[in-house]
Amino acid sequence: MAEILTATEFANLPPMPCPVCGSPVDRDRIDVTSRAHHERTGERQYIVGMWSCPRGCNPVTGERAHLNQEFGSDFGNDVDYWFRCSCGVEEHGLNWVALRELMVKHGPA
Repeated sequence: MAEILTATEFANLPPMPCPVCGSPVDRDRIDVTSRAHHERTGERQYIVGMWSCPRGCNPVTGERAHLNQEFGSDFGNDVDYWFRCSCGVEEHGLNWVALRELMVKHGPA
């Protein structure tokens, strides 16, 4: 059974990291206050509900979300390219073939 918390206890919960990328996750707060408890104490009771990663990671598969990509050439050079993905991957000094492979690998699912 889930632990029942007051509003203050819920607000003071330590940050929970995403198991995939480590970013702090957003937790839903579910009100489970009974009428009798509220009339007796005047306080509300909550349990922790679903959570989601702000980066969109999938904790079941362990996959990081690939929300956007940036790429270009270093120093105006058409030979060396760089690549950056929202999942945290960043590469420099790439040729066109390696850049294209990263773009496909980190493309939307």
